[in-house]
Amino acid sequence: MRTDSPAEFGELPVTVIASAVKTERPADDVILESTDLSGVSVFEEVVRVTNVAAMVDPRKERLLEVVKRETEEEDVGSG
Repeated sequence: MRTDSPAEFGELPVTVIASAVKTERPADDVILESTDLSGVSVFEEVVRVTNVAAMVDPRKERLLEVVKRETEEEDVGSG
């Protein structure tokens, strides 16, 4: 997490939060239509399913390696 002050917002600080899940901000016309239809002046970014499917989680991968190694060692020890 960090705070930036993008030129287009002048002195206004903007908090930027990073995540392993990538999101995209739709085009302005999509946001305007969505907020008009919903009656709520709030819009969240969109997650693409392909981005989620392609995610790599290093912690998960490492844990799976440990579990696999432990399982293999148990199989060898009981065989």
